[in-house]
This record gives sequence, C-alpha cells and structure tokens, in this order.
Amino acid sequence: HHPIGVATVAPFSMLSLLSASLALAGTVGRDGRLEQPPPSVGRELRELKDNPYVCEEGVETAKEEWKVFGTNLGGWLVLEPWITPSLFYQFLSVDRKFGKEAPAHTGMDTYTFCAALGPKEGNKQLRRHWASWVREEDVRAIAQSGATVVRIPVGDWMYVPYEPYIGCTDGSLEELERALALLRKYGLRALLDVHAMQGSQNGFDNSGQALRVKWTQVSAQDPEAVTTFEHWPQRAADWLAPYDNAKGAYPPEMNKTAYDRSLDVIRKLAERHRGDATVWGVEPVNEPWQ
Repeated sequence: HHPIGVATVAPFSMLSLLSASLALAGTVGRDGRLEQPPPSVGRELRELKDNPYVCEEGVETAKEEWKVFGTNLGGWLVLEPWITPSLFYQFLSVDRKFGKEAPAHTGMDTYTFCAALGPKEGNKQLRRHWASWVREEDVRAIAQSGATVVRIPVGDWMYVPYEPYIGCTDGSLEELERALALLRKYGLRALLDVHAMQGSQNGFDNSGQALRVKWTQVSAQDPEAVTTFEHWPQRAADWLAPYDNAKGAYPPEMNKTAYDRSLDVIRKLAERHRGDATVWGVEPVNEPWQ
C-alpha cells in the first residue's frame, strides 16, 4: 500500500488524475510491487488531449498557473491509526497483559502512542517511521503527477512542546525541514496544516488526542476478560474550553490561556518558516469542532 495518494485542494481535471496515475507507474511501492497505470489510461488520455481544461458546458477553468493540485502527507508527523495501522498493531491485546491497566498501555493517537511507549522507545519508532513514510522517490512521483502543492499536517507540540510529546517527537521539525527541502528540489510548495492543538480541537485521533474515551472491561470475573473502549458517542473537544457532555455545551467564557497559546503556536510557526518560499500557506487549525 502506497501511503501517498493523489487528492485535491481545489477542483481539478480528469487529465490531472490520469497524469498522476502515469507518474506513479514505475514507482516501487512499500509492498515491493511496481506500480502500474490503469488499463484504460491511454484511451482516456487520448479523449482528453484536445480539450483538457474545458468544462462540459464550455466554460474554461482557471488558468494553469492558478490551479492548486496536490496531495496530503497524512499519518506522518501526526499519527492516525487508519492511515498507519502497522504502528498500532503492537497495542493489540494489551488487556491480556495489563487487564484494567490496559488504557495506560494503549496507543490510539500521537498522544497515547507517546504516553504508552515513553519518550525513548516512542522516539525510536517515530524516527524510523518518519524516514520511511516520506522518501525522495515519493516526492519525485508527486511532482511528476503535475501536483503543485503538498499539504503537511503538523502538531502544535512541534513549535510549543509539552508532555507527553517532549522527547518522543524530538527531530520532527528537522524531518519537516527535510520534506520542505525535497519539495523545493522538485518544484513543489507546501501548505503547513496545524492538524493538532493541545486539548484537541475536535476530539478525534487526528487532533493528536482522542478525548472522552470510555473503557469497559467485559466479564471482569473471567480470567479472559476483554477490555474494550467506546469513543464516538461521547467524544468532545476541550481545545478552547472544557466541553460539558451532559449539557452538550461549552461554558460562557473561553479559555484565554489556551487561545493565546494557539496564537503563539502560529506565531512561532510563521517565524520559523517565513524566509522559506517553499511554504505556500498555513492552515491555522484543522477541522475545529463546534
């Protein structure tokens, strides 16, 4: 499975999709197989060749230099189990070893990954993941697809460190700089996306920490008791204030300290990358909830 697929930041033509398929052809995936173009790609390219950027109703789309076409480096600097499940297989069946203590030894996002493994082991595994998840051949394939911009999710802890990320995510900024250098080499630009804020801006694992995870041990009297968890029905976001699940509301006043801290994250991000023309833009926060 190749982790870097083709997605869009703005509408794009079928020709772009097809050229992306051709660009990936010949690339060796992580399963060792050689990527192949779709069987129909030649015919479809011929059909679009004469008029690739005109809509069916005859309205011309934006000029080529204004198009934003690219992909997202998901699951890299901010972990998401559905994207990188192999990093989380190690936490399967921890309840058999730790029983009721299983929650403290289970990783399901970047926060709990670091908390469960500790800074030394967590950092060792993350450094290995960072190096293998984004390779030069991947960036080259993205450029060959005709992409112009790559969205890179980053965590707020990279700019304003706090526990349990301290130590565990050491080297993440250097990895980001490595990626920016590769984008620069292949004529691409980056959209830096603050994907995770302290306290979670949406309650999901993609915010760095899934909140309101409810753990339950089934058949507690049984030696083979199974510890499970529930999340979606009661998830919440405490980014700018603690959410009251019972009332289904936030308090009247927002947490000014958290608000100021978020602005500080953006400020430090801007200060660090302001001289890098590769950085095309900044997404201040990803998918804030309510």
